Amino acid sequence: MVPERKGSLDAEEQVGKAHARASELEKQATIEAQQKEKEALQARANEAEKKIKELGLTIEKVLESALDAQSLWLHLYVDKCISLYFRHRLLDKLLNKRRKEAEDRARVVDVQADFQQAGLNVDTPAWMHGE
Repeated sequence: MVPERKGSLDAEEQVGKAHARASELEKQATIEAQQKEKEALQARANEAEKKIKELGLTIEKVLESALDAQSLWLHLYVDKCISLYFRHRLLDKLLNKRRKEAEDRARVVDVQADFQQAGLNVDTPAWMHGE
């Protein structure tokens, strides 16, 4: 019976070693699976980071473009305002000149009417005719 018991102990020892080896292999397989999952997640994270950078650059370009367009619009608006200001000043000067000319003509007409009313038969000077 002793050889049977020794064989039985050997078998139990073999089974125990097999279970230990199986457990170790399961742990190793789990570790490898976790490592692969970690690598896959890292790759996805890197890809996401790359896309975020690309989106950031795209947003930056869009903002620059919008600011350039806004800046251009602002320059055009300011140029138009300046142009209108100087045009207004020019028209104001022209209007004042025309008013003065009209007032001068009205004075000439008044002086001529006064001469006629007074019965003066004097030729009016050339400056009164606007010549």
